[in-house]
Amino acid sequence: MSPSGADMNKNTSQICIVGAGLIGSSVGLGLKESGFKVNFLDLSPVSQRIANQLVGLAEEYAFQFLGSDLIFLVATPPEEVFKTLLQLNSQHPEAKFIEVSGIKSKLVFELEDFPDIRKRLCMVHPMAGREFSGVEAARSDLFQGKPWLIVENQDEFSQERKSITEIASDIGKYLGSEVSILDIQEHDLAITLVSQMPQLLASTLANQILENPSSAKFAGQGLRDMIRIADSSSTLWSNLFARNKEFLVKEINSFIDKLTKAKNYLADDNLKEIEHFIASGKEGKLLVPGKHGGALRDYSYIAVVIDDKPGQLAGIFQDCGEAEINIEDITIEHSPGQQTGLIKLAVAPSSAEKLQQHLATKNWKAHLLNQ
Repeated sequence: MSPSGADMNKNTSQICIVGAGLIGSSVGLGLKESGFKVNFLDLSPVSQRIANQLVGLAEEYAFQFLGSDLIFLVATPPEEVFKTLLQLNSQHPEAKFIEVSGIKSKLVFELEDFPDIRKRLCMVHPMAGREFSGVEAARSDLFQGKPWLIVENQDEFSQERKSITEIASDIGKYLGSEVSILDIQEHDLAITLVSQMPQLLASTLANQILENPSSAKFAGQGLRDMIRIADSSSTLWSNLFARNKEFLVKEINSFIDKLTKAKNYLADDNLKEIEHFIASGKEGKLLVPGKHGGALRDYSYIAVVIDDKPGQLAGIFQDCGEAEINIEDITIEHSPGQQTGLIKLAVAPSSAEKLQQHLATKNWKAHLLNQ
């Protein structure tokens, strides 16, 4: 079944994904589940073989469609996109192209003298990822509920790109993403704040642990949350940073200014300004969308003390299902050496008391928390 608003024809569109990494492989798995014909090309024979096997193809695979029916989705590392597009265009001069790299301004500059590619290319940025990389980390649901940004290059070929832009939009819808359209400058500026700065700050904080490694054993959930993405690919991110250095340097300077103010407030014992600084951060957090791109919701929380033994989580989920209450989020706290753990369940406020009482009747040590 086609998602609402998607018109792409599964029977006539042959999609070749170039780059069998996390993003490319996840796109392929998602499209395969939706009934599309997909195959992969990759410089790594092993990655190419695994990706094609995951979508049910034999190792040797020939294109069933050529010419304008063929769509290349380029998911190579960002520094390889331009070269890849040139090679594909020389071999398939009628094919359409979609590329999914994280930064667009430099690519537009590189393609300035190649109008034959520009008129058949749609630039997309899927705002999804994991701290793991490679085809082995791919997931067919990676893009569910995530932004699928179509980046418009307002030039003389805008009308000629309408067909491939509609196809790119449909792919996002089939993958369950929230499709939006941005211009290039708007995209690269936004990505600096919502994607590159978090990676940079996570890496910076994780680097700080090296200054006092003995403290790492005392790490709580706050530190773990903040450095989760520090394990991401250093090669990928260094290239993304380099291709967006103008915007990123400005954002770093702005961050340094804010951190310097906080340092000076603290040095001057100006606790009122420190409190205001932290409160402003809470205001900023409220601007970040919640599930499925909607407004960030306020949840009520239920703490459940569990024994450190198999089956505890499964039992809680089963009893929540019996109560017909949706768990919006969950955190797990467990200290080494303890025989108990703490599960914190986030639920809609209207359901919190009902769930706490239901869990209590099932002999769970469940407590409604005041937030």
